[in-house]
Amino acid sequence: MRCPKCRHENDADAAFCSSCGATLDSSGSLLSLNKTLVLVIIVLSSILAVMRDIIIFQTIIKIKPLKF
Repeated sequence: MRCPKCRHENDADAAFCSSCGATLDSSGSLLSLNKTLVLVIIVLSSILAVMRDIIIFQTIIKIKPLKF
């Protein structure tokens, strides 16, 4: 586990950083991963929504559709 304060790599089960002594919180890395997953899902759903809107717009104005 990497220390959030000094970025030193520690053992996965360490409670404190062996370099600077900062408290290592294993749930913090899980929370960070969850936030990253949520962000990725939001970005991907936004991209899909834009692609859907482009297809709908092309259908309405009857132009040659783009192929994704």
